[in-house]
Amino acid sequence: MKTAHSILVVCSISALAASSALAQMSNEAGENSFEVTITNLTAGQPFSPGVIVTHSPDVHLFEAGAEPSQGVIEIAENGMPETASEMLQGMMDSGITDVVAIDAPIMRMGADAPNEASFSISANEGDVLSIVTMLICTNDGFVGVDSMPLSGEMTEMEAMAYDAGSEVNNELTNSIVDPCGAAGPVMFEEDGNINDIADDGNVIAEHAGIQGVGDLTDAHGWSGPVARISIAPGS
Repeated sequence: MKTAHSILVVCSISALAASSALAQMSNEAGENSFEVTITNLTAGQPFSPGVIVTHSPDVHLFEAGAEPSQGVIEIAENGMPETASEMLQGMMDSGITDVVAIDAPIMRMGADAPNEASFSISANEGDVLSIVTMLICTNDGFVGVDSMPLSGEMTEMEAMAYDAGSEVNNELTNSIVDPCGAAGPVMFEEDGNINDIADDGNVIAEHAGIQGVGDLTDAHGWSGPVARISIAPGS
């Protein structure tokens, strides 16, 4: 995996290993509470663990057209959020209000497990909400929400797939995480997930989808938004 230096204000994502600590942080920082529901709209792409973050509008978890932070890279390539988790926890006085772990995969439509999950998070007045979680059956794709407004009413948006630009999309199983073969629509044998391949411009952009140039097939593809994000005010 190629290391990149972030030009963003903040990294992304909590660690699966640190999910308990992040869960304990929830609803302790902000003055308002919200329930966030993430629904997977794809039949071929389970979502990895990740984080939901509330923050001031001048802070960005990621931005299209910008270089990805190392935290975004580690999520988008491997579903490993440890680095970003540590950075976010160190920014609670610098624009980050609350961080909540997506502490388990959110399965694809048609799988033998729910394709949606709900989480409680707190926020201060004027905060926005962002999400990053990996599209497991991609080289470096992720579900991204950048600065979704929060209000006193139920709100909903559809989230697009982004390419972190940190790894060439060769669509080969030996450079895609092994859980793709277990949770995805096509079974693959485990191979250790060798991610030591070149970057792909190192700029975040909308994902072009599965092109069929490697081991991935149309079964892993999608069209349009990949997730629905619903936010309801808490009690």
